[in-house]
Amino acid sequence: MRSILKVFLLVCVVCFATDAFAQGWWGAVNKPIPAQTGTFTIEFDVVPRDTSVFRTHITLSQIVPGTQLENGWHDNAIIIRFKWQDHTVDARNNDTYTTIDEFMYFTGESYHMRLEVDVATQTYNAFINALPDGPEALIADGFGFRNNAVEAGLGDEINYLNVMVPYTDEATGVTDTGSDLKNIKILDADGEEVWTDPGTEYVPGADFNITIDAERDDFFNTLTGPENGHIFLPAVATGTGTEPDDNIDCSGLVWFAWDSLYFYCYAEVTDDFINVNNGTVYENDCIELKIDPDPLMETTSGVAAVRLTAWGEADAEEPDGVDNLVAGGELDADWEPVEGEDYARKPVYTDDRYGYNLEFRLPFEKIVREDKYVYNEVGSIMGMAVNLHDNDEGSREAALRWAASMDDQVWANPQLHGTVTFLEGNKIQMEAVNSAGGDAVNENPEWYIPPAVAVEDEAPQTPLAFELSQNYPNPFNPTTTISYSLSQREHVTLNVYSVTGRHVKTLVDQDRDAGIYFITFNASDLSSGIYLYQLQTDSKVETKKMTFIK
Repeated sequence: MRSILKVFLLVCVVCFATDAFAQGWWGAVNKPIPAQTGTFTIEFDVVPRDTSVFRTHITLSQIVPGTQLENGWHDNAIIIRFKWQDHTVDARNNDTYTTIDEFMYFTGESYHMRLEVDVATQTYNAFINALPDGPEALIADGFGFRNNAVEAGLGDEINYLNVMVPYTDEATGVTDTGSDLKNIKILDADGEEVWTDPGTEYVPGADFNITIDAERDDFFNTLTGPENGHIFLPAVATGTGTEPDDNIDCSGLVWFAWDSLYFYCYAEVTDDFINVNNGTVYENDCIELKIDPDPLMETTSGVAAVRLTAWGEADAEEPDGVDNLVAGGELDADWEPVEGEDYARKPVYTDDRYGYNLEFRLPFEKIVREDKYVYNEVGSIMGMAVNLHDNDEGSREAALRWAASMDDQVWANPQLHGTVTFLEGNKIQMEAVNSAGGDAVNENPEWYIPPAVAVEDEAPQTPLAFELSQNYPNPFNPTTTISYSLSQREHVTLNVYSVTGRHVKTLVDQDRDAGIYFITFNASDLSSGIYLYQLQTDSKVETKKMTFIK
């Protein structure tokens, strides 16, 4: 799965955060290009998203997963800055820059950039012209790279083209919309075209209305499982401490959503004793998110974290144990959350449930740790672990956990986190598989499939029928969950076959009552490829495909 993500997703790494630039949230669409080590030319069209406030940075760089350089700079960097407001274009090198002030033709809807690069001598020339037929101008002549490769002990090459995503400058309040890069092509030293790509396009999450009031919004009723941002944390999913007696002792339903500005979390927790009576915040009843802002950096540190305790200061037995998202100091960006706007909590005492609801939102620009930032675009990813803490007497007795690993070190090591993929329609996909260079895979994804949850005015449930569901996750590595339902008691077989029809494994061969069943299939001893799984009873048969990728 990690290889698929790396190849097909536009990923985010930290590209800009030095004193040479305005302080704010900097992130980029990073476009992988074929590694270049000699002389080459790269050309592309620059398309502003909003020419009225257009300002952006474009960078060619060397990115080596797993490295973390000072100030967020990568190993080589060619930096070009465009600024619409005063018609300037800067070429930057080690905090020195040349400015072209009289770009009076710099008024079109898009521009063409040509960079002539010599990796061996660490120099480049940059040219720009307004499309479709403006004159070409030289804006950088023989400039050197910003070069960290030597001190990092790494080889010299260029392997990424980067363009800034929209951001707001905290010092000035100005929002810059950035740009998209289109029609990218690379030419070799002889001028022969060797690679083309249609380019990058930033697709933010659609804004939508979530009220932070610790009540379930209508949107959350549309989410059905981990595949679109809804999970169950049962007692059995205990990662730290002693497993609660049952789901009444402690369990939780959790929903997630996102838009262009915020990451949202809403939880309905069942808990027989609600306590905030310990001066250490994580020892109390709370929900806690551990976030790896940029898993494709493949680091073993840099975890951002927030938690919201079940009680606030007014109701807590120990007020010092209250956390309103920032008490743990695990975000590098300053933030003062506002109750009723950024977070809310509510006790619930009904015939159906004794517990509490929690709801909060996190500004993406505040989810920062060790110069790692979240790139919140459709198709991009971040790492995450979800913990639900249970304090029945005076300290944390259990942490129910969703992650790629149940190890308690999820608090510090992003290579134990699961993977969150940002989907269209404000939804996310949650896979309990690591994408940060680790090999952690949760062996029990079926734990997190929510039970049926009643919704007001919901139509009566359809009677159970014979049905084989698509496995989840799919593709998978090495485990996946297969679910099926039966309308009556029958003898059932569930077999796995190769695409050539060779029998691989028998997962079920027994009598089963009417109901819904979940089976975990482990393919670690098989080769990558497409497999068939077939459910058969005395009267019916159904077959589906699944893809295993090591």
